[in-house]
Amino acid sequence: MKYLKLLLVLFVMPLLSLYGQTIAFDSISSWNQIMEKAKKENKYIFIDAYTTWCAVCKKMDRDVFTDKDLIRFINDKFIPVKLQIDSTFKDGEYIRKRYRDAAKIQSQYKINAFPSFIFLTPSGELADRSIGFQPPSVFLQVATRALDDNNNFAATLSKFRTGSFTGKELLLFCLNTKKYYKEDSIALIAAQEYKKHHIDNNEPSEILDSVVIDFMYAFYSLFTLEDPVIQYIYNTPVQFNSLRIGANAQGYIDALVKKDLVIPKVYEINDNDYLPNAKEPNWKKLEKTVAQKLDKETAIRTILDTKTIYYAIKKDWTKAAQAEIDRIEWKGLNANDGWVRFSMNNMIWEVFFEHSNNPRHLKKAINYMQKIVEADSSNAGFRDTYANLLYKAGRKTEAIIEQEIAVTQILTSNEKDRIENFKQTLIKMRNGDPTWPKN
Repeated sequence: MKYLKLLLVLFVMPLLSLYGQTIAFDSISSWNQIMEKAKKENKYIFIDAYTTWCAVCKKMDRDVFTDKDLIRFINDKFIPVKLQIDSTFKDGEYIRKRYRDAAKIQSQYKINAFPSFIFLTPSGELADRSIGFQPPSVFLQVATRALDDNNNFAATLSKFRTGSFTGKELLLFCLNTKKYYKEDSIALIAAQEYKKHHIDNNEPSEILDSVVIDFMYAFYSLFTLEDPVIQYIYNTPVQFNSLRIGANAQGYIDALVKKDLVIPKVYEINDNDYLPNAKEPNWKKLEKTVAQKLDKETAIRTILDTKTIYYAIKKDWTKAAQAEIDRIEWKGLNANDGWVRFSMNNMIWEVFFEHSNNPRHLKKAINYMQKIVEADSSNAGFRDTYANLLYKAGRKTEAIIEQEIAVTQILTSNEKDRIENFKQTLIKMRNGDPTWPKN
């Protein structure tokens, strides 16, 4: 019997240990202690940044961080750190002690999606990062890449600083540094260099392709209406639009017009905060300035786009509603465009439903929302806006019918708060109570 027990210890217990093995996450040490340990042991750091509400984070814990090959690799090559980014009343002492470190790391590495995985060199430089669910084999590839001293982000950044990148390499470095590694300040410095040497000094027709257009969208703040490439795009919009899916020459030019000519005359800009000028802009003069620089149609379109937002920020809701009506009447409402439907719904809710009591304005808003609902009849949110407008305009019977449909539609979702909100709105309508906020 003793012999059998000994066999049990020798053979079964190692198996139990193997199946129970997990990544040895450090959930106790302070960030300074972890950094000191990494330097002392010359080991890379792996951060699993998660939140308590993140379902994918839990799936990674359950399905990926239990993989025995991955466990061995991470424990051997990294100092693994599990870092909770959010906070709850259930948090234990160790989690609470790390609140400050978590906030610092979230800010430093711009962590805004979960789970986020950050890999750092022993000296604390960013080596790699990734987000979202990845099966063990893929995650192992990312972790292995992070350890590559010749090709990880820290190595790539070093090559850039020594001037090793030119042309296409520099272009891709700019895009990857901004999009994947979220090192915006470094990406901007690199982008300035690329623009100066490879865009400003070459014929636009020879350099424009889908990747360069990606660059132009990513770093549009570097461009002005005076740039030869912008003038080329303005004169050959069809060619620009054909080079990349989603490229929109008119939209790009409009954004630059607002940035260079309109916004400086309409807002006071302070640390990226846009404060409307106390004195109302001379819209006619602004329109004339843009028309002289480009053309009348661009001038009208960009000024109309600007006016609604300007008056909404100032909370001059009557002028905001009229400006939006003017814009739609001039431009038209393309209800078949998903983005147009979404943005119009939000604008109509805030400007017209929440803040307008003008019967003419409400009638216009109802007409716009009717077109949006007809274009996407299954969207409960659009129908809810439509119903609320009808109700505010005094068309109670129609409003209740539409809100009943909206409630039926929202019940198919798992959005408990919205379901309750829609139901309460319907009750208010039936009782004759206001569904809009008191102004």
